[in-house]
Amino acid sequence: MQKKKKKKVKIKKKKLEIDMKKIKNFLFLAIIPAFFFLISCKNDKVSEKQISNEIKETKKEEKNENIDSKTQKKQVEVLPDKSQANPNNSLQLPDVFQLPQFATKNLKANEYPLFAKKYKAVDPQILYKELYDRTFSVKFGITLAKGVKLYGEPEENKFLATENGTIWLLDYHKKDENNYKLFFATNLHVASHLSNTLDENLGKKLNYEDPSKDKATSISLGKSIQAPQIFASHNNNYDFSTNKNNQAKFYASDENFTNANRSGLSANSTIKTTAFSAPKLIFAGYDFINRDYIKPFQDDIKNKSKLRLEYLKSQVEPEEDFTESKIIKSSLEKDEFIPLYTDFAVFELEVNLANADETLKDWIKKAMAALDSYLKRNKQADLPNQDKKISFYMPTIDYVTASKMHENKEFLTNSKNVYVLGYPGLDGGNSVLTWNNPIERNDKTMQSYHRSPENANTFAISTNDYEGKMLSFNLNPYTKVFHRLLGDYYGFNQNIKFSSLYFGASGSLVYNEFGQMIGVYSGVALSSNRWDLLARASYTPFLLSKDLSDGEKTIKAYNLIDGSNLQKFPSQTRSYRQNLKEIYPNGFENGDRKTALFPDGI
Repeated sequence: MQKKKKKKVKIKKKKLEIDMKKIKNFLFLAIIPAFFFLISCKNDKVSEKQISNEIKETKKEEKNENIDSKTQKKQVEVLPDKSQANPNNSLQLPDVFQLPQFATKNLKANEYPLFAKKYKAVDPQILYKELYDRTFSVKFGITLAKGVKLYGEPEENKFLATENGTIWLLDYHKKDENNYKLFFATNLHVASHLSNTLDENLGKKLNYEDPSKDKATSISLGKSIQAPQIFASHNNNYDFSTNKNNQAKFYASDENFTNANRSGLSANSTIKTTAFSAPKLIFAGYDFINRDYIKPFQDDIKNKSKLRLEYLKSQVEPEEDFTESKIIKSSLEKDEFIPLYTDFAVFELEVNLANADETLKDWIKKAMAALDSYLKRNKQADLPNQDKKISFYMPTIDYVTASKMHENKEFLTNSKNVYVLGYPGLDGGNSVLTWNNPIERNDKTMQSYHRSPENANTFAISTNDYEGKMLSFNLNPYTKVFHRLLGDYYGFNQNIKFSSLYFGASGSLVYNEFGQMIGVYSGVALSSNRWDLLARASYTPFLLSKDLSDGEKTIKAYNLIDGSNLQKFPSQTRSYRQNLKEIYPNGFENGDRKTALFPDGI
């Protein structure tokens, strides 16, 4: 009997020791994720560019969120177990004891302040229709300075059709009932071959020269075969190309666009037209800030360029005159100033509707009517972050600036919904109409984004969800524009959710839910699939309304559309409007200076 009692006591002690271990292990594991959570909070944003940094950051975040269970186990096992040293030393927890709860959702970043109730969101169907009418698929035709030999052709080919991109009507000037100057906006990387389209002296003055001497001489504009009757939400990963009406047809100013060997499969749905002029660059988003404020970043970008050059020595590059390594090497050897760029550009296209068929004429007229509708709505509506005395056509305070303001009781720092519509590319050179916000966007149980609430309560643009490289010493060399070395990138890029439209949609216009144009779509995650709208994406904002500084370096305020107000943007030297004045000092050909955006003159 005595033996049995001792055995029972021994079993109880062992059970107590196991229970104590479980409690300690549980507490330890509860603390570990909190520590990693705090680390991951510091870098809660993703890169907007198609670069390796994005993948590294994503992997780092995933690693922080999903700590290796084997590592946890090992760490727990090596903790000193005091119950072994003193079996009678037991931990007594109060009856009301609760383990600490650690926040996993950033709810505040996904809420509007009370004053936002006075602003009225616009019907999404109105916004999508307006975006549709303003938006086109595009390819540029480049006349190469040095031709290339194509298989089966006796002579060198000097025609290059660029890859698909998306453009939208920013502004226009009416000469008469048939003749217009259309000013289209897009990403700078979409317009990367539009150099050398200005007068040589003017190109040199604006620093828009391309040493390759290639020149954009033609254009192909596309739109879906049929306009949607309704812009319905689809399940994520829905293939928009299965609806044949979404596939684009094109009008081109050069016969080469109708040749599949030179322009891809889009040639089969391309019609030659004489309605267009050659495209002409108006504004390229680099070297638009006084260089005195860019000089502090030169050492950083040049050092990164040297590192990149060393890396490229181990890579096999094509036998071309302007490879990445040759561009970097030439710039470094000449000790050239390296401008920083932002992914925005504007070009001009003259159109004569008398030479257009009824379909093309309808496209152009509806684009101008949609812009007029946009401008009218923005003039009349009470809108957030927009001082109508400064601008009637776009916000005057951006989300990044608003988020940095102390005691901000006036400006929004986020937007619950955004609307994006564009033309991602398909295999072979075709493009297809696509828009954002899949059905899952309003799901009340699904949580698609780290630290965000359920999708229905997640804001497409959350407060402080942006990316910047200048103040973090993370500038990268960029050689994809005009065969020049630029720094990637100036300012900030804003991350957006439910909006990954894939490659080819680059350049699309972004609206917030109040129908204000806030930026140009510029980035999609490398890891995303073609139709995965829930993947991460980003856009390039049109402005930074106040200087931002970390004490040592400063990002000067700018407005890419109109930086001519020197009181607000004293450090800015170029913008769309400023360049219009430079290119047309005496007004347009008829002496008129008016455009839709600037009815009182440029």
